[in-house]
Amino acid sequence: MAKSYLKNNRLYVPIGFAQELRLFGTRSIWNVIGPSTIDNRIFTFVATNNEERNPLEFYIGKDWQRFRTAYHLTTRDSVVFHIVNPVRRIMRIRIIRNV
Repeated sequence: MAKSYLKNNRLYVPIGFAQELRLFGTRSIWNVIGPSTIDNRIFTFVATNNEERNPLEFYIGKDWQRFRTAYHLTTRDSVVFHIVNPVRRIMRIRIIRNV
């Protein structure tokens, strides 16, 4: 996890995942289920793209800061996003510690 992602309110996603998100438009709202290590593990992420700037650049804004704080993410952690229900726009996130 890049240090800038831990300081900012946005998480820019890799191009491969951005291409998947692009199928849902330039702005989509997702319910995100985090690992069960905390009580309130449901988050709402808004995936946004600025088409004029870069059509393959997506970032997650809403709730990213709450998510990274709740899970105490560090620069040694990796976060894996998995779309589990594209119709209902649900993602599951797995955290890999100390990579």
